[in-house]
Amino acid sequence: MKRQERYKILNYAKDQYSKTFDVDYQFKRFSRKKLYSLLKQHCNSCMCEWDYCCYGLYRNCWQELYEKGNWGMTQKMVDAKIAGAIDKYAKYYRKDSRILYCDLGSSIDIILVMRDICKSDFLITFMDEKE
Repeated sequence: MKRQERYKILNYAKDQYSKTFDVDYQFKRFSRKKLYSLLKQHCNSCMCEWDYCCYGLYRNCWQELYEKGNWGMTQKMVDAKIAGAIDKYAKYYRKDSRILYCDLGSSIDIILVMRDICKSDFLITFMDEKE
């Protein structure tokens, strides 16, 4: 995929999520270490995976929620799922600015925009900082 097409998709995703959630997401670069530190700082986190396999790169076809209590998951299992996504896609979000970031005060939202690579985007929400 050409760079111009990739940036068109990334900017579309930014506008789409900013409008959907009524917040101002900004592209930000994070290292894997920084994302892991956010995961360790917050005792309650969840992840929503949006799939873009059926309708193309501009319309999702499925959402999968990973949070404590959903499908019998514990917080430890959710954190492992988030860590897996962080590890699996690190080489892509380090190369390009593919992370949308928004600090909402009570929580931090991070979106890994990977729809053109693996046909999925990942919303990771970090809440309830550890004392």
